[in-house]
Amino acid sequence: MEIEQIEAALRALGRYTGDGGVGEHVLEAERLGVDPDGYQYLLTNVLLGAAQREAIDSDPSRMTRELIIGSYQQQLVGAGVLDDDQGIRELLIWQALRLWGLLRVLANRPEGKFDHPSLYAAECAINAARLLLTDATMKLHPDIQDCISSPEWAEVAGSLTEAQKIVQDLRQ
Repeated sequence: MEIEQIEAALRALGRYTGDGGVGEHVLEAERLGVDPDGYQYLLTNVLLGAAQREAIDSDPSRMTRELIIGSYQQQLVGAGVLDDDQGIRELLIWQALRLWGLLRVLANRPEGKFDHPSLYAAECAINAARLLLTDATMKLHPDIQDCISSPEWAEVAGSLTEAQKIVQDLRQ
């Protein structure tokens, strides 16, 4: 996806207030101290956050259990991994790392502790991701052995441990 397409999507969601154009993006990348690929990555994450906010702001009175489950399936469709077990695993790892990253941001906020019931939900998500690392899971699903034993997965495991500590610190 090109930066101009990301900008257009953000503008359509009402989340882009700049004048637009290549020059504006070059200046913003310089201000942030990133190269064009890094800037595109950051802008894509702004779009991801905006799309997530749109989903959060959906009318909850219309959300049936079936619709919510269907929305998760549509997320897999949108990610292009609906029928791709390896792709689903990669998506789950990526989402677990995003949770870890968000917790790190919260832990480093200058205004102090973030004490909120959602930390319990975050901790549950971390524990669920850690479950993927257990021997029991590997025995039930031997096809993921290669994925779990990879250096990347070891990094994920370390990140989840750190995320769990951050949650505990934030809850104190």
